[in-house]
Amino acid sequence: MELKYKILRVSDTEEFKKMAYALYEEDSDMYGITEEKLKATIQESVLNKEHLKIILLWLGDEIIGYCIVVTYWSNRLGGNLIHIDEIYLKPEFRNKGYGKCFMTNIPNMFLDAVAMEIQVPPSNLRALALYRRLNFARRQDSSMLFIIE
Repeated sequence: MELKYKILRVSDTEEFKKMAYALYEEDSDMYGITEEKLKATIQESVLNKEHLKIILLWLGDEIIGYCIVVTYWSNRLGGNLIHIDEIYLKPEFRNKGYGKCFMTNIPNMFLDAVAMEIQVPPSNLRALALYRRLNFARRQDSSMLFIIE
């Protein structure tokens, strides 16, 4: 069966939200997710389609994963950067090459991009190994976050 990539539609919203909750349940290193945050992300992806996309991965007629992608201009890199905010595959579809296929096809969806980045919790060793095999490299700088309350 062929993998397909589709932008989130209204009819897929509940399935997307189930997977998002599952991601945050699995990964205790991440910030909590709420219904309000999910609704805001979905709304923003509709209002700001050019820079925020929720991409669903389909195998046949089943959604097997998703990716939230944010693109923005990087002066340092001299072009558009693809930032993978979240990526998730349902457990029964892991270790079958679907994640690798997903990651290698994301740049094809953003032809004007010059680089792709992803943040990975240190506890997710399998994901880190995959990204290294796909030629992702540790950044030289330290990424820091300030949460505005």
